Amino acid sequence: MPVATVSLREEITAAFAADDHRAALELAAQWPGEPPAEQLKLAQLLSAHGQNPLAAQIVAHLATREDATAQLQAYLAQLQWIAGHTDDAVATLRECLTLHPGLTGLYVQLGMIHLSAGRALDAMLAYGTAHSLEAGNTTAALGRACAFRLLTNQRVVDVRLSDVTAKFALTGRSVSVDFQHLTGSFYEAEELAALAPLVPRGAVIADIGANLGNHAIYFLRAFQPQELHLFEPNPACVTALTENFAQNPTAATAATIHKCGIGAARGELFFNRHDDLNNGLVPVADGHAEKVPVQPLDAMLSRADFIKIDVEGMELEVLAGAQRIIRESRALIFIELQARNRTAFADWLEANRYTARRTFKCGDYDNVIAGPAESDWKNNP
Repeated sequence: MPVATVSLREEITAAFAADDHRAALELAAQWPGEPPAEQLKLAQLLSAHGQNPLAAQIVAHLATREDATAQLQAYLAQLQWIAGHTDDAVATLRECLTLHPGLTGLYVQLGMIHLSAGRALDAMLAYGTAHSLEAGNTTAALGRACAFRLLTNQRVVDVRLSDVTAKFALTGRSVSVDFQHLTGSFYEAEELAALAPLVPRGAVIADIGANLGNHAIYFLRAFQPQELHLFEPNPACVTALTENFAQNPTAATAATIHKCGIGAARGELFFNRHDDLNNGLVPVADGHAEKVPVQPLDAMLSRADFIKIDVEGMELEVLAGAQRIIRESRALIFIELQARNRTAFADWLEANRYTARRTFKCGDYDNVIAGPAESDWKNNP
């Protein structure tokens, strides 16, 4: 009977699953021996685990082939940008646009990269070209409006959800959040509205991955927590977070900002410095990485009634470091769940007697509201 062979990608997947990132990267160094279709899948796997520089190297090799598509070039630019190589990403897109000048999506992507790099004028020109090619393109219209506001120092916008109002300063470095704020709405307004009847007033809240403060300021305004602890390791995010709290002075009284990451245990991790403010932590550094301290939530708080987790793929590590709090407090959880962690999270729910009470599908990730199983939920709403 023939022995089943294990592919290189399967070996790398197993190494990542075992949390052995160094072994995964050593295996990934064998990528030149794989066929082109498999090389692309390897790049996608590596990117999903935060190893974007190597993923970009693989895709750059593929982009030299005669059959390279505009879609592949756009993916290369995305990886270069995430890996911190903004100028390379811009050059890749401009080269692609010389061959495909009518592709609106390439101009939108170029505008986003310029915007996140603080090049508001270049961004406005790119988004403007996209809008001229496709007048109904909402992203192009919002991008141009955001760039114009940054150029003219009109950064502060008003948002509302039901009777909760707030002000936020546009950054240009978190376009999904900025663009939603430009429409006058909180980011993820549907999810926030669903949480409103579930989170007890006067709660102790942990916001892990506070980013720009969109959720945190809503929590303060809507839930009147006893304590709100914000955990954010990215210094650029902390700056934006602090500015947004300054825009909402009445909301700032109960919040404490902790400049650290939250994980399974005490230690250090890295985040890859680049222009977007939604980058996550990784165990292995590259040339653009910055070291940050990490603590388990159990070491930071004695209790929590509500835990929000948005950590770009490290959600299971956060849960592992919060087992005592979850066991004792039976906290309501709102979690951004990456696609690769869906099965493991389902296992976690069963093991900890939790249920997914509502799931919002968001493409390659889900936003999930989870609470204790029904017997616990009745006693600990």
